[in-house]
Amino acid sequence: MEEQELINAENLTQDGVLELITEFPVKPTRRKLIITVNTAEDISDDGVRVTTNELAESQYVMATGQHLGDEIKPGQKVILNLERMTVSTPDVTDQFQQMASIKLRPLQINGRIYALIDDGVVDALDNRV
Repeated sequence: MEEQELINAENLTQDGVLELITEFPVKPTRRKLIITVNTAEDISDDGVRVTTNELAESQYVMATGQHLGDEIKPGQKVILNLERMTVSTPDVTDQFQQMASIKLRPLQINGRIYALIDDGVVDALDNRV
């Protein structure tokens, strides 16, 4: 998939996630999770919320594999280690330059993009409001 195709039109909120997880059609195996692909948001000087094309560090869990038990639950907000998810590849225009990008396994479910990840890239549970 092209990088632009991996960006959803709008970020999911916890309320939106809680609605969707009740009938979420995909269940990962083992210690894998399906997460949202929300982008980072900044607040401009005049108070307007601006969405960037960068993956946000905090994401919501949509579904979990059976080996995670109650450790991480669907609907939980988690903090990802984006550095651990980053891969370097040669630049297309200059083979001597490296480009860093986030490696995700995208899943398109009901017209929305999610990502399948291993639990090893989850650094923390985020219980902040």
